[in-house]
Amino acid sequence: MNKKKLWLSGSNGFIGKSLLHHLQSNYDITCISHDTKFFQSLDHKNLYKLNFRKYSDIEKLISKIGMPNTFLHLGWADRVNSSSSVHLNENVIASKNLIDCFFEKNLEKFVFIGSYEECGEKNRILSENTLPQGKITNYGKGKKIVADYGLKKAHNSSQTFVHVRLSHTYGARQKKSSLINYLYNSAINHKPVTLNSNNDLRDFIHVSEAVNGIKLLMEHNRSITVNLGRGEMYFLRDYIMKFWSHLGQNIDDINFENTFNTFPKIIGKLDLTLLYKLTKWIPSLSLEDGIKLTIKELNT
Repeated sequence: MNKKKLWLSGSNGFIGKSLLHHLQSNYDITCISHDTKFFQSLDHKNLYKLNFRKYSDIEKLISKIGMPNTFLHLGWADRVNSSSSVHLNENVIASKNLIDCFFEKNLEKFVFIGSYEECGEKNRILSENTLPQGKITNYGKGKKIVADYGLKKAHNSSQTFVHVRLSHTYGARQKKSSLINYLYNSAINHKPVTLNSNNDLRDFIHVSEAVNGIKLLMEHNRSITVNLGRGEMYFLRDYIMKFWSHLGQNIDDINFENTFNTFPKIIGKLDLTLLYKLTKWIPSLSLEDGIKLTIKELNT
């Protein structure tokens, strides 16, 4: 049986690499990116450089290698800087361009990976119908603009747009500058850590379960927004101390500095009722077990 064709953006990122690994047995995958570093670090047979902001370039690549059945859009520039103007400009322009071109070419399904930062900083349970409240990062604003655009586009067509609203995802193989790698490297080098005092509440999901949820939702054929998280809230500070403790370190070696934080606090947990209704599955890996799994993978 022939595999369905999937184009994947963001396949060289933390979540993307894991998605690529788990989806390649079910899909014929083409990885696309505008990042030249992408071609030096990803080992995959179907790699293409593409300027997402040029409609004509997207058309040319479709003509060259043929239309996919599904486009999974995970690629998003400057993710680590949530206040960057790139999220409201380049990222939005590129994403709208992809949606416009693929819908014009009658793509079957467009899957967009959004973020629970779209909902703002209010302390509440976040359903799919929750409207944004309080301060919102530019990252969250950009993701919501694209999600709303895609859903509106799909409403006026026969094509499918699935918006996966993903919570804070953690695991091994993140960027060298990530919090997890900082903690891990500090532990193996027997160095204390210094971090900003942070009272953020976050819904944490391990990357393995994020990937499984995305994989299940890709099989859905209705245009919709679906939450994907653990459905539980933890203080970031507590997460850090748990991680440090599981590394065999003394939590007294963590220095939390009292610095003024101008960024919104992400407060809320995702309601997973719709996720379970659609997939008959919800994430079950506890934060403790997720941290243990992450450390095990880091050690290998």
